[in-house]
Amino acid sequence: MPTLKDRERALFLGVAGVALLMLVWELIVRVFAIPVYVLPPMSGILATVAENGSILAAAALTTVLEVVAGLTLGAVIGVAIAIALVMVPFAKNVVLPPLVAINSVPSVAYAPLAQLWFGVGPEGKVFMEAIATGLRISVVRSMIIAIVTEMLGAYRGLGWVIFQSAQQVDFLGVWSAVLVTSLTSLALFALVSAGERRLVFWR
Repeated sequence: MPTLKDRERALFLGVAGVALLMLVWELIVRVFAIPVYVLPPMSGILATVAENGSILAAAALTTVLEVVAGLTLGAVIGVAIAIALVMVPFAKNVVLPPLVAINSVPSVAYAPLAQLWFGVGPEGKVFMEAIATGLRISVVRSMIIAIVTEMLGAYRGLGWVIFQSAQQVDFLGVWSAVLVTSLTSLALFALVSAGERRLVFWR
């Protein structure tokens, strides 16, 4: 079982890795004079994040709430199905085939249907994120689904910010939202991993 020192070391290495990636990104853009429309400098992206901090924070909160709601709903449904399959073994023959069929299709493919069924409100995003297994894997997967669904039709969220920035040919705006999305995904993944270590203590 990892000790507190091991966790602190892992956290430090993770933060250091992100910082190193940002530094290398900045150096490559500067040294090779890469145009902003191809790859903007990290300093410009960070400046845009700071400039649009309130907008990005509100968008991130919207997306996170959708992800958490979807994950919670998906976990409850998943546990209920698992219990039903254990308690009623013959139900596997009835339940498993449609579940396998549904899960064999990439979740993003259902996004247009969710928009048609639920409109551009949060209900469609929550529905999409509820189709998931394994919380640590699902938290990242749900972020992807949330972003794609918001890009297809929404008025809030990080996906909406990315889509609007792209429509306005605002490269720094797109990359700033992408950066916030990535950092938010990492934070959610870390929180779920920490919760798993506490709850699943026998691993």
